[in-house]
Amino acid sequence: MTRLSLVKPAVTILVVGLLFFAGLLFSRSLFKVKEVKIVNNNQQLIINGLTKIYQENLLFINTQSTVNYLLKLNPQINSINLKKKLPNQIILELKTAPVVAAIAADNGYLFVDNRGIIVYKKRNIDQQLPIINFYQKLYFQEYPAGKKVEFSEISYSLQCLNLINNLGLSVNTIDIFSNDMIGFNLENEKIIINTDKQLALVDYQLRAIIRQLRILGQRFTVLDLRFDKPVIKFK
Repeated sequence: MTRLSLVKPAVTILVVGLLFFAGLLFSRSLFKVKEVKIVNNNQQLIINGLTKIYQENLLFINTQSTVNYLLKLNPQINSINLKKKLPNQIILELKTAPVVAAIAADNGYLFVDNRGIIVYKKRNIDQQLPIINFYQKLYFQEYPAGKKVEFSEISYSLQCLNLINNLGLSVNTIDIFSNDMIGFNLENEKIIINTDKQLALVDYQLRAIIRQLRILGQRFTVLDLRFDKPVIKFK
């Protein structure tokens, strides 16, 4: 066997190796995620965890594990549909629970869903929503998007708000003075509730009273549900 015959296979192997290595580097550069497109109707939504995605190769991204990772970091998001678009784009179709109220903080507002999770926050009101005034001062900087506002009075108020909305009534503001007195201020009426009353009973009394008043063509100014027997004041 000549020396030349030994060199040729070695050169071939070297060239193939170099081509493979160059192709690998090229594919890493070509398919590295360079754009993440967010599809969601909430322009104020802030998504945590996107930096990690930009470091990934599109071909090797595990869809389900990436979705789980983002959902864990963004509890304000209900579901994510992740799509890959060659060569280097990720499309995230997001669904969030609707914002139902804005909690007044010391220097802005926390826009929350019906679970009390902050979907986004802003210095000013950007849509017509019930504003919750809480008796304890909440600090705007301490509540990032995705965090739940952990106060039982606020959670209870949001559930009551849903019951009131279901009756076709529109709440402008909610004043939480204490767990014994939560005022839901409508256009010209007020509904007062306390957190000691079971939500099922609140729902039953609200439905029964509002239905009866509508049948009679009467309008109330104050509906106080804090007592066993509700107190109604008329116009």
